Amino acid sequence: MSKYTDSLDEALNVSNEIDVSRRYECPVITFSTQHAHAFGHKDHHVDVRYLRDGKWWKKTIRLREGSSRLQESRAAHLEAAVEWARGRGLGVEEWVPTGFPNSWMPKDVKERMKADVKQWREGQQAERSAP
Repeated sequence: MSKYTDSLDEALNVSNEIDVSRRYECPVITFSTQHAHAFGHKDHHVDVRYLRDGKWWKKTIRLREGSSRLQESRAAHLEAAVEWARGRGLGVEEWVPTGFPNSWMPKDVKERMKADVKQWREGQQAERSAP
């Protein structure tokens, strides 16, 4: 893990993109290459997780005509998920990486999360420098 994701875990008890979504009640997009129930079976898809009317939902999108090349497939699936989220009215203007692999979140929420981590780090630094 990176220093940033280590800080997310320690400061906010956030260790993956699902925790991010739950803590900040925001949608997230996650790209996967493996089938959840068939280990070793290739299955490129994205999941869009979102909160609607107090209930969590997940939309899975698979592009059948997409590329088998990983980068192209990830980009095409992300684009499809962003379009789906826009059409669903999730209210996200810009998606940015969460800090965890192959996952994206709303830019404004990421800025709030980074501010929370920064505040926590400053508190940790103040505790260490206190006499």
